[in-house]
Amino acid sequence: MAEFLSTSLGQWTGIFISVLAGAVAQTMMKIGTERVGRFGETPVMEYLIRLLTNPFVIMAILAYGFGVIFYMFMLSRLDLSYLYPVMTALGLVLATLASSF
Repeated sequence: MAEFLSTSLGQWTGIFISVLAGAVAQTMMKIGTERVGRFGETPVMEYLIRLLTNPFVIMAILAYGFGVIFYMFMLSRLDLSYLYPVMTALGLVLATLASSF
C-alpha cells in the first residue's frame, strides 16, 4: 500500500478515502442525533449515554477513526498547506451531497 500511496493516483485515493470517511461520519452523526433527540430535553448524562450507545453514532466514531488514519498516511506524504485545503473543500462537497440524500 505504501508504494501505491507514493503515486499521484494513490495520493488522491488516500485523500478521497479520508474525506469520504469524514462525510459518512457526519451523516451518521446527524442520523444518530436525530434518533436520540435534541440536547437539553433530557439530563446531560442520560443524553450522553443514549448518544454513545446509538449505533449510528458508534458508526460515526469508527468512520472518523478510519478517516483519521488515512489522513495521517497522507500527512506523511503531502504538505499540510496543500492537504488541508484540498480535504476541506472536498469534505464540504461530499458532506453536502451526502446530506442531500
